[in-house]
Amino acid sequence: MAAPNLINGLGALWKGRIEGELSAVLGVAFAIATAVAVRLKNELAVRPSARDLHLRTSLGRIWYQRHIPFQSVHAVRLFLGTKKRLSDSRIEILCDGESIECPSTRVPRQEALYLAMAMDVELIKISEAEDECAAEPDLR
Repeated sequence: MAAPNLINGLGALWKGRIEGELSAVLGVAFAIATAVAVRLKNELAVRPSARDLHLRTSLGRIWYQRHIPFQSVHAVRLFLGTKKRLSDSRIEILCDGESIECPSTRVPRQEALYLAMAMDVELIKISEAEDECAAEPDLR
């Protein structure tokens, strides 16, 4: 979005038309927003030895971090996509008053199980497949 606005705005200003001002301003604003989004990083570390979650958000040298103890975690929720589109799966850690989304992974079932076991909380599985329960063997 920045490039078309900058091209249109600067082209109009070059020809002496004042209408290009808004496009130029929008182009600069979009370029700044893109630069911020590229530099913004979110990190999640599960530390079983310290029994807490370590969340860190950084923008270059500016950062904010916080720790959430395992006692505040209630469950791990796994949203499973279809078998053809497993990349649509996502994992959330449910805490007091918030849910923390985990980064995407190629093995969502295993990661969700590991997180639930490491934090000693319940694992909630939500699946899009309608017949998945019928396909799973009865282990009783």
